[in-house]
Amino acid sequence: MGQTVATLEDIERMKNEIIEALKENNNQKKGLEKKWIRSKEAREMLSISSGKLQDMRIKGDIPYTAIGSIYYYPVIEIQDILDGNLRGRE
Repeated sequence: MGQTVATLEDIERMKNEIIEALKENNNQKKGLEKKWIRSKEAREMLSISSGKLQDMRIKGDIPYTAIGSIYYYPVIEIQDILDGNLRGRE
C-alpha cells in the first residue's frame, strides 16, 4: 500500500474546512433556545418569589411539568405572561 503525502495546501484547506464547519455548528446552536426552564430561572424571569410561583401553578396561571420534585416551565409561556402584562404601548 502506497503512502499519501499531504501538502501544505492540503493541510491549509482541511484546516479552513474544519473552521467553517465549527462556525456553522456554533451558529446553529445559537439559534436554539431553551424550551424549558427550572423554577429558579422562571422566578428570575418573572421577578417573583417561590411562593408566588407555587401559587401560580396551583391556580393554573402558568403551565408546567414535573419530574420528581423538579418543576419545568415552558419559556414561551413565561414570555407570553410577560408580553400580556406589557404596559405603556397604547
